[in-house]
Amino acid sequence: QTVLDLLLLGSSDERVVFFCMTIIQAYLAAEAANSLSVATAAANVQTRLEIRGAILGTILGISASNAASSTAAHIVPASLNPSYMKTKVGVILAQLIRADFMDSWNTAFDDLMRHLVGGGQAKALVGPMDMVREEIYLRTLEAICDEIIDSPPPSRSDRSNAIKDVMRGYRLASDGSNIAPDASISGRIVDSILELLNFYRPLMTEATANGSNGADALHKHADQMAVLALSVLKRYAPWVDLSLMVNDQVVVPVLFSCVAAAGTGGDEVDATARTDLSVQAVGCLSEVVGRGMESNKKVALIAQLNLFRRLHDVTQTEINISEVDVTHVDAVIAIAGLICKVGEELLQAWDEYITSVITSNCDVDTVALLLRQLVSLFFQCYAYDDIDVSGAVVPLASRLTVTLGKEKEAASTSGETGLSMRLAFTVSEHLPQLLTVMYNQMCYPEDYDFDFEDDDEAEEEQYRASLRKLYQAIIRVSPDLSLQF
Repeated sequence: QTVLDLLLLGSSDERVVFFCMTIIQAYLAAEAANSLSVATAAANVQTRLEIRGAILGTILGISASNAASSTAAHIVPASLNPSYMKTKVGVILAQLIRADFMDSWNTAFDDLMRHLVGGGQAKALVGPMDMVREEIYLRTLEAICDEIIDSPPPSRSDRSNAIKDVMRGYRLASDGSNIAPDASISGRIVDSILELLNFYRPLMTEATANGSNGADALHKHADQMAVLALSVLKRYAPWVDLSLMVNDQVVVPVLFSCVAAAGTGGDEVDATARTDLSVQAVGCLSEVVGRGMESNKKVALIAQLNLFRRLHDVTQTEINISEVDVTHVDAVIAIAGLICKVGEELLQAWDEYITSVITSNCDVDTVALLLRQLVSLFFQCYAYDDIDVSGAVVPLASRLTVTLGKEKEAASTSGETGLSMRLAFTVSEHLPQLLTVMYNQMCYPEDYDFDFEDDDEAEEEQYRASLRKLYQAIIRVSPDLSLQF
């Protein structure tokens, strides 16, 4: 109570607010870790209600009637300006949800969406306090993943799983069945994230050779909010209903549009906000295709996303992955990582087919088509003149040699001619190019000094060590061609 009183009295002082919220956060964490008596638990419910009122009412300016104050909408307390303060508020709200959702705060998510995401206001009228509330909303969603969704301790796993199931709409319909994903809490959360992304992304500052000059507060805030929105969406992509993330009318086009946002850079070395946006969008796609499922379903998902065709279009028109672009190299690294991840998944499905050890349920023609689409993008990344980009696909190159070995084994039983006629894709036809690129990448830069105490040069040597291991694997599988090479 003393801390709450202090919070109410000093809500305009950043240091006082931070101290009070740190104490409140520690109190809620300790409370969650302990088993309490019925009397103590009842008292704590009242305390949490007071904490919620202090956070929503005093800090965020939401009145007791649950309507946002029109005056407060344009006045931002100085204590809320730093992002770490907004993060602190988000963590406390997530802790309150963990403790009271499904009990004394059934409307938690409805309240947050109604009061922190604008409540249906015309977005042209967004004010400074609205921007603060919207950022706190995203920080809260992020904290929910930390506090509830991702690896809860054993003592809270049952409650965390129950909250997660309610968010996904499991067994909530009147007949005990699941409600539609888009009508569930998680579905509305995804919609709200996309709403914020679609509002702030057009307001992002334009990248120039000299950086973002003259951007006003709204545009600088838009840079942060658009990237944050995708970062949060990436946290929800692995566990919300898959249909919410592969919606080809809304989500998928938005994600690929954001991948392309990095565009081409210039002489500016530092990454731009648009680069960060592209990296986060690739991360969302990576989380979607990385979800656990059977091989045939994974192949169907990759085909449904039309992943390689869309990435090819991006790299042909927006992001150059053939020539080094130091401004947006982080986006190219992310794309290379995605290509590697999806390629390994496809090769697993392909191996099941060519070895016939198990019956493959995959659409073989689709897998072969996807692998042919993959190869072009893979070689562009593999040959890229940056070890972080090229190194991101070396695991895929190693995985190709595994498939090559299985091809050799299959050929020994069915004959080379029979195998070639049966397979619509073979690694062996790409092996000369794989060796050629590897040879070129093994060359050291002209300014390389063999100073292994230098971090950059140590990374260069580590990269070439991975190429040597790759070459040894190729020699074991195809010694004759390796010697000719």
